[in-house]
Amino acid sequence: MAERQEERVSRSALPGQSLVWWLDRLLLGADLFAKAFVGLALLAITLTLFVGALGRYAFDFSFVGGEELARYLMVWMTFLGSYVLVREQRHIMIDIVLRMVPPPVQRWIAVLIGTVGLVTMVYITKYGYALAERMLTGFQMSPVLPIPRGLLHVSLPLGSALMALAFLHMALSHLLDPRNARPLFTEQPTEQPRED
Repeated sequence: MAERQEERVSRSALPGQSLVWWLDRLLLGADLFAKAFVGLALLAITLTLFVGALGRYAFDFSFVGGEELARYLMVWMTFLGSYVLVREQRHIMIDIVLRMVPPPVQRWIAVLIGTVGLVTMVYITKYGYALAERMLTGFQMSPVLPIPRGLLHVSLPLGSALMALAFLHMALSHLLDPRNARPLFTEQPTEQPRED
């Protein structure tokens, strides 16, 4: 109990750290949802395609809409999975220069990466929302499954908005709370044995 009060006092003393803390708590819920959805989507894609292939080749039976469902789930999995990767800072990056600069410079590079990512994702969210809205109001249905085509396009603004929040958290945490910020890279490069 005393630790919680101490944590509240330390957060209230530094408003920037409090903002980062609250944003982190908000994103933890999104993390759980995205990870669960991605895992279930991968399972559903695997089962759908397996049952479709097994039925087609072994039992002369076709699962109507299975490939389309797998395609829809793959798109959703891509955008929500990208959010998880941004949040955990596990996207592919070239870090050779980053490893050569001192930690204060690394911190400002992280702020720059977060800011550029935020601006990019806000732009994609804006136009993705317009696209999704147009597709949803057009009442177009998917060719095989009885679901609106706009449902596929909703993944773009939703995933981009989540990535924008993750980039905002990254930039703010490195700017306002650098001691608790997640480092840009965690593992040190390993030396490869030389072949003589």
